[in-house]
Amino acid sequence: MSLKNSEGIEIKSAIASHFSYEICERFAQTSYIKFTLIDRELSQKYFELVLKPQNVGTPREYSNDKIC
Repeated sequence: MSLKNSEGIEIKSAIASHFSYEICERFAQTSYIKFTLIDRELSQKYFELVLKPQNVGTPREYSNDKIC
């Protein structure tokens, strides 16, 4: 192995390492943003269910119910 060949391998390794790092960093940021948006959507849906429940009657509908 000549000196030029080993230098070429080191350069290729450094470039591959750099791109691998860049890809991981960008993927991590994208994933964080995506999961944050999903969390917000799920939280909003949860609060809508809690604050605005569906299929729940008004107190007037239950006022005539007999408790046995």
